[in-house]
Order: sequence, then structure tokens, then C-alpha cells
Amino acid sequence: QTIVDSATGVRIGGKPIETHANYKCWNLDNTFLQRNGGATLKEGQHYTHAIWIYWRRSDRGWRTLFRPSQDHSMIVKSGRKDLGMYSNRQGGFQDSRYDINNDLDSWQLIIVTGEGSSSSSSTGTSTFYTGALGSDSVTKRGTADRVVSGTTWYRLGWPGQGPGRVAAAYQWNRILSLSEMNQILKGTPTQSLVATVAFPMKGLVFAIRADKSKSGQTIVDSA
Repeated sequence: QTIVDSATGVRIGGKPIETHANYKCWNLDNTFLQRNGGATLKEGQHYTHAIWIYWRRSDRGWRTLFRPSQDHSMIVKSGRKDLGMYSNRQGGFQDSRYDINNDLDSWQLIIVTGEGSSSSSSTGTSTFYTGALGSDSVTKRGTADRVVSGTTWYRLGWPGQGPGRVAAAYQWNRILSLSEMNQILKGTPTQSLVATVAFPMKGLVFAIRADKSKSGQTIVDSA
């Protein structure tokens, strides 16, 4: 099974699709999705990562979301529920000062924006937002002073660091506005990229959705 992101042509080794809490998803409790071909997607100075996640309940091991070639743009600390990022290049875990204690029993939209000091810098500002399915707005949760600028797309999850069930994941080469983030939230995990809800298409460079799986392949329209 192969997942194909048609926004830029990234190819990812797929996993079985299941339904959890009414939405199709990849169960990444104990595994990960990894790029295995297609385009090489590089993180720039400015970016936004967004993912619909139903968190793994166990605190055993890290919960990694986006994990580029270096660093982790979104991660929950091992043995705890602290949301942040992990800079392999400089300083290790960077805490946003938010924990996911109240986020374990519903689908959650997790967003991080990055503003690097340069296009290849590990320093800058990561800003974290979350919103539960059915909420009207995402909430800013905190910041960290490291980013993943200059790295390339590699994995969702990591061996031994599965985050939970993932229904959709998106990436932009710019920082989304709060209103754009709320459009993603209102769209739910099955948001069509060409639906009546104004999904933010400008700068979209990566998009996969489990509900678009078809004949062993996931294709997400980029227009």
C-alpha cells in the first residue's frame, strides 16, 4: 500500500486503514509512516504543520507526530503529557508548557507554526495550537525557541514513538492565520480540499487523508 501526496508527489509507505471514533485513520500507536520516494519536501524559514490525531493513551515512550530528517516539529515527552518539539540539532526537548491531559478522549487538531531565524536554522519560534473536534476555534497553547527549518520530510511517528491514530496531516510553506486554522478545525478530519468550507490552499505542500484511501492508494487532490 502506498500513500501518494499529489500536492507535491511525496510517496509514503502506507499502513492499513481502520475506523476509530467515526473517522478513518492510520493506527500509528506502535508504528509510523515513512517517505519512500517521490518529491523531496524541504522545510523553509516559515511553515505550518497540522494533524488530526486521536492520542495514544499510554505515556510509555515519546509520541512523535511530524519527524523530518532532523528534529521533531511536534512531540509529547516520554512518560509525561508535555507537548512540544524536539531539536536534535540543538537542545533536545523544547516544552510548549501545555500538556494533553484533557485531550485523550476525542479527535484533536494539533498545529505548529515555525518561524526560523533563517531558511536552514534550528533557532526561531515554534507556536503550538490545539482544538478538539466540534470546537469553534483552536487555542494557542505555547511556544518554543527551536524550529525544523532546513530539514526534509521523512516520517509521521518514529520507531517506538507512535503518537496514536492519525486521520489527516497537512503542511504549508507559510504561517497560517488563526482564521485559516479554524477553517481546518471546522472541516473535521474528512475536510475535502475542494469543499464549501474554505480550506487554505495557498502554500499547501503536503496533504494526506485516510478517508481518501482507494484501491490501496491514498491520493489527495491539490486543487
